[in-house]
Amino acid sequence: EKAFQKELLGVYLTFFFTSPMRRDLDGGLKITLDVLAASLGFDDRSVVDLHLTKRIDPLRPRVEIDIETIPEWELDRTYHYLGDADPPQ
Repeated sequence: EKAFQKELLGVYLTFFFTSPMRRDLDGGLKITLDVLAASLGFDDRSVVDLHLTKRIDPLRPRVEIDIETIPEWELDRTYHYLGDADPPQ
């Protein structure tokens, strides 16, 4: 759990719904990430790889979660915003 606070993360969520049209796949994403981040003590802005899967299990709706640290992730080049040369009046 301490590594989750320091490293970039991959999060893999499999939502099991009671029926195929019960919910949108992305409907539970934000709340699930917020709860995970609060519970495990990481910033959800550190998630750089995200996978969502929708499955059906009418008897046991749930979400299954896998989280991994990604120490070798390379982000794009860093850009520095310098602002407009002539800001609008």
